[in-house]
Amino acid sequence: MPDCSRIDPLVTPFVDGELPQDEQQTLTQHITACPACRGKVMAERAIRSYYDQAFPAADLVVVSSRAVQRVAGRAIFPLPSSSS
Repeated sequence: MPDCSRIDPLVTPFVDGELPQDEQQTLTQHITACPACRGKVMAERAIRSYYDQAFPAADLVVVSSRAVQRVAGRAIFPLPSSSS
């Protein structure tokens, strides 16, 4: 079973459901036996739950769409001319 330092960077992808099956299974086995890592997963799930309730996905899409509209056509730095 992997040590906790190897598990730590996998916690967020685990909670987000982004881990490959083998890593998900390894992490599940580890947190079953390790209270410290299980606590990290529980805390990450609580944070995810809070954000999911506070910022529904539909609202984020609207904000993202507005942001894109505001910056569309604006460049931070002038683009080089193609006639050089």
